[in-house]
Amino acid sequence: MKTLKYLLVMLFLMSGTVYSWAQNSIINRLSVIDSSSNSILMGRQSIVEDQGTFYLFYTLMNTSVDYLIMRSTTDNGATWTTPDTISVHAHSTTARYHLNQPTVTLDDQHYFHIMCKYTGEPLYASSWASYPPNHVNYVTNTSGKWTTRVNVINDSLVQTDQGNGTTVSYLNNNQIVNYQNKQHFISDDYAWWATKYNIVYSSNVSGDWSKGDTLHTFDLGEYDNIILMAPSLVINNDSLFALWYQRKNCRVEMKTFAGTTWSPLQIVYNDVVYPAPKPTSYNVRVGSCSDDTEARIAMFRAPETDFNELLLLTKSAGQSWGVDTLMLPHVYSIVNPSIMQDTTYVFLVWSDDTNNESMLVKYTNDQAFVSQSTLETSTGDVKFYNLQVSEQSVNPIIYLTYDQDKSKYFLNAGKINGLTTAIRLNELETGIRLFQNHPNPFRAGTNITYSIDKPGNVRIEVFNVLGQKMQTVVNGYQNSGKHSVQFDASRLKQGVYFYKLDAFGYSVTKKMMIVQ
Repeated sequence: MKTLKYLLVMLFLMSGTVYSWAQNSIINRLSVIDSSSNSILMGRQSIVEDQGTFYLFYTLMNTSVDYLIMRSTTDNGATWTTPDTISVHAHSTTARYHLNQPTVTLDDQHYFHIMCKYTGEPLYASSWASYPPNHVNYVTNTSGKWTTRVNVINDSLVQTDQGNGTTVSYLNNNQIVNYQNKQHFISDDYAWWATKYNIVYSSNVSGDWSKGDTLHTFDLGEYDNIILMAPSLVINNDSLFALWYQRKNCRVEMKTFAGTTWSPLQIVYNDVVYPAPKPTSYNVRVGSCSDDTEARIAMFRAPETDFNELLLLTKSAGQSWGVDTLMLPHVYSIVNPSIMQDTTYVFLVWSDDTNNESMLVKYTNDQAFVSQSTLETSTGDVKFYNLQVSEQSVNPIIYLTYDQDKSKYFLNAGKINGLTTAIRLNELETGIRLFQNHPNPFRAGTNITYSIDKPGNVRIEVFNVLGQKMQTVVNGYQNSGKHSVQFDASRLKQGVYFYKLDAFGYSVTKKMMIVQ
């Protein structure tokens, strides 16, 4: 009976109720930006801040023309200017190019630089194989005039350079940043039936854009539908980092730009272990942000059912990359994190047909704790799409909702409440903190890190899913501060286990996974 009671307690703790969820609405809707069209394209929107004014870029489409729209607001999204159409793309008689993913950066003169992706789709196509390649347009507002350059980066040219010019190919996850007052573009490139998968990089350092050079190529040797993904450009301490996720070896890779050339390949994070057997798909979502002293990457990964992990990678100037992790209840889409002073805010979006369990995650690096608050709205919205924030602020936020009765998408502006009072983990009130083991999943060994705010006796034990104690890892007097211990699991079978920290009459439990 004691074993059953312990198991029930463990399952209760791991179900997510260990967190004190906020009961009040987190999002207050400030305005509905566009409710006249049922064709607000589901591609990513962009919102940037410049001297107290927020600028929103999004796309509208009809049967023959796609529009890139800009609006601005000075009161956190309550009142927006009238739509300003800054780019128009008409479809040909043979193919339609969906305009989506406007990504925006500001230069030192406060001019906008925008990259827009066009996904080709032939009219009345009977096969995906006949789809034309993607291309990217470049839009600027030099001297107050909007100028659009069409087909600046063409995916077919990238593939031709790699010897795959006849394949159907795609530029995905496009991003543009301003570094040393020049614009830099990155994308991952995937071609059907190709033998190589590319990270594509381009810049206007020379005053013009190249066709998109290959920053990194992975030679598959055999067909695989995704190898390199989630590219990101991050600026920190006057350096430009290009990061991406390499699926085959399950790691985060990076190159550094010194102003003229890129460094050799470096491994940022390589402590990820596949479960056995390897999954056929591996969900990864990545967001990034940076300021003058910090670069931060938030990565969500789900290697198998019921294993959903958020990794928070942080790099301070002059320091190496560090990582903290958090186990979560669902497979989430991640929104680009935002830095506010020493705190990182990450928005995680999960919605099905009837429910929304999206979250705001608040992370402070020096204290190494994470707090969560569910994203509820004051207007009854239950589903979020494409939630967006600027790099400098989490207010206003931009998000899409869908009205099933009207068959329309609504583009909303909202404001997050309670940022300074986000509820922390119960551990903070007890003076003990237990961090997620690293790496996780793991094979033979893993590190367990914990901290106590005063000296005293500490015990860490490992249990199986039946509540049976398998091993005592720590049992003795510890000084206050942060500690780390290596856990040897070589004698344990593959499966899910729990590790429990006891100190000062309090306990904290977390889950870990052993794989073969």
